[in-house]
Amino acid sequence: MAYKRIHFELNTPTKVNFFLVEQLNLPAKLVSRMMDKGWVLINGERITAKGAHFTGTLEVMYHEPTPIGLRPIFETEHFAIFDKPSGLLVHQNGFDVTESLIDDIKHLYGAQANLVHRLDRETSGLVLASKDKTSERELKHLFQMRGVEKHYLAFIRGKITAPRLIDAAILTGMNHDRLPSDPTPRVLSAIHPAGQAARTKIIPLRYLSTMDATLLQCQPLTGRTHQIRLHLAHIGHPIFGDPFYGVSVEIANEYLDKTMTEARRIEATGAKRLMLQAASLKFSYKQQSYWQESQLPFDEPYLQAQLSSNDAGSK
Repeated sequence: MAYKRIHFELNTPTKVNFFLVEQLNLPAKLVSRMMDKGWVLINGERITAKGAHFTGTLEVMYHEPTPIGLRPIFETEHFAIFDKPSGLLVHQNGFDVTESLIDDIKHLYGAQANLVHRLDRETSGLVLASKDKTSERELKHLFQMRGVEKHYLAFIRGKITAPRLIDAAILTGMNHDRLPSDPTPRVLSAIHPAGQAARTKIIPLRYLSTMDATLLQCQPLTGRTHQIRLHLAHIGHPIFGDPFYGVSVEIANEYLDKTMTEARRIEATGAKRLMLQAASLKFSYKQQSYWQESQLPFDEPYLQAQLSSNDAGSK
């Protein structure tokens, strides 16, 4: 979303939060968060007393959707399912980001619409969005209660010949202060017994001998950060293109610092992008069953296209 600054002149004592809800047609909770972040100023000063009345120049910075034209592949009156391409953020992560899936969601369905869950930027595939606050609350609860069956496809390095259950606890990046000797970049998660229980079921679908790659179906039975990526690297079969897990800390930091060229990434990780796709969603909502599959390419030719670089001059 683009960030926009607007100004109002308040000539009579006005309760700012109510004024903004009415003027900008934004949810009251969103306005409250904007005020908490310091995005609402009166006469150049941050507002801390939300219930007070003010006069003077009101300055507001808020998000304005800048859609890229992505349409849902399925929708009802309560929710929509999008097929997100790799490289698109689901939500803006800074002032310099102008394109994200949430832009199209709010452009299509209004300020009350929202994401129900998230995908990493480079993970392609299905994302569920709610159209109103009631359905958002109900669908998020469905996810929390494991009422949504999710399957992913992943191209991994090496050969896996039999189904298995990976059971390994995950410690999130925010808790890495509990691991003072761990060299993993602190924004990442790690396999560690002090973490939360995490289980992933994997089924090999096809082995590609020319690329020494296995196409897996992965079903996360828990919902930890980077769970599938971590679990596959943990068993010695990292996902093609993963710049965080199954590589050195130096490679991960090079990616985070945005100094990694495409050729360097292919050399270090095996592919241009993370070869992970949210392939299907299955759930029941309001006494109706739904099952949807991603329509984005994710096959042997697509993998082959990610294994070569046009950046001939890169190192």
